[in-house]
Amino acid sequence: MKLKALDAKRKAELTRAALLMRFRRTDPGPRSRKFMAYAGIATTLNLTANEVAYLCRKAQSAPDPLKRQKDPARKLDSHHVDYLTSERTLERWAGKTL
Repeated sequence: MKLKALDAKRKAELTRAALLMRFRRTDPGPRSRKFMAYAGIATTLNLTANEVAYLCRKAQSAPDPLKRQKDPARKLDSHHVDYLTSERTLERWAGKTL
């Protein structure tokens, strides 16, 4: 059974079942204890072991704090970029960078 071809409700049910079989809970953390192997879960749910591993790892991983929305206010204006890349500024700071 292809995981991508399933509708959202069925995918959510399979994810919940896989997590309950693997971790005996639906909200596993990075250090949760594992109770069942991917192969056993895959056989039971009629999925491949790779699909089960994907579902479990996706649910287990914490959101990455570095993947934030970029703040447009932090972008340099054109006159700042021009100053930083100007020949005169680069010559002035060339001796201080090493």
